[in-house]
Amino acid sequence: MTVFTKEGKSWKKYNPFSIMISADPIDPYIVYRLIEPGYELWNKMGICQRDLETFNESVIYENKITNYNCVNCHSFCMGNPKEMIFHV
Repeated sequence: MTVFTKEGKSWKKYNPFSIMISADPIDPYIVYRLIEPGYELWNKMGICQRDLETFNESVIYENKITNYNCVNCHSFCMGNPKEMIFHV
């Protein structure tokens, strides 16, 4: 892959590099906190998961059920997807 950037009217070329994709399987889901960019609407947030094979998103928790309080860090106990903790 080669990356170019435009600086004014001229182009700058960076050294080419390779991107390797592993043949190893990945975890099927990713979990994240969904919040508006820049935190403008920080009172509307939740913890969601996305299926990485279909890109379908589902809600684990939305703060609208608890008076729009802050929902923050989350983690899984020793990587176990059956045990998760998050701060409210």
